[in-house]
Amino acid sequence: MSRMVMLVNSIYVDFSKVKAIIPADADKVRRYIKRKGIDKNSEKFLDLSSEKEIKSMMIFDDGSVAVSSQLVNTLIKRYELNDIGGKE
Repeated sequence: MSRMVMLVNSIYVDFSKVKAIIPADADKVRRYIKRKGIDKNSEKFLDLSSEKEIKSMMIFDDGSVAVSSQLVNTLIKRYELNDIGGKE
């Protein structure tokens, strides 16, 4: 079941496809995407940080990555409080 959750500025993410949310900074993200062969300009990379400091990274089941300026705890709270996908 799709679990669409608004993260920032009307940007929604399907949390049912998120494998992991980890604390991250720009260096950690750079190392991870280099190791996985992901280009920052590709469809596999989504920058939700709005040019702010990167604080977390979401890894999706298809291998794509999204980075956010939100803390991991904030993203989890948004999932718990703003889950518009409904409860099973």
